[in-house]
Amino acid sequence: MTRIAAIPLSISEILIPEDSLNVVDLSTFPVPSDKNAPKLLDLTDDMLFLETASLIQDEQRVAFLQSLAMPTGEETLEIRKRRGVALEANQTIQSLVYPHGNMDICLPLWIVEYWLEANYILEAKIQWQCS
Repeated sequence: MTRIAAIPLSISEILIPEDSLNVVDLSTFPVPSDKNAPKLLDLTDDMLFLETASLIQDEQRVAFLQSLAMPTGEETLEIRKRRGVALEANQTIQSLVYPHGNMDICLPLWIVEYWLEANYILEAKIQWQCS
């Protein structure tokens, strides 16, 4: 059975808006762009998933995640599928590689769940702006 990498509650409270947030406040809530994200799907699983733990595990280090471009929802679903297969095959993976400039950042596996939520919010914001 595949383990779901859940976003820790203390971090979710920072990155995901409350359900009770009104539309005006939600429209200004920071979410990553889905433009100019690195091509994570071009990486092989042994390059994309690492056994090294991410240093981004506490509230002080997560706010910058909102500034990193994220894959589209469709790409994120494929990454989630690949993460599940990798976890089934190798229970020791702990992070996901994110190429950023001339370096790689090790992101926690729960970043995939965050990107799915953020894509949902981004789509809603776009729909409200077009209405």
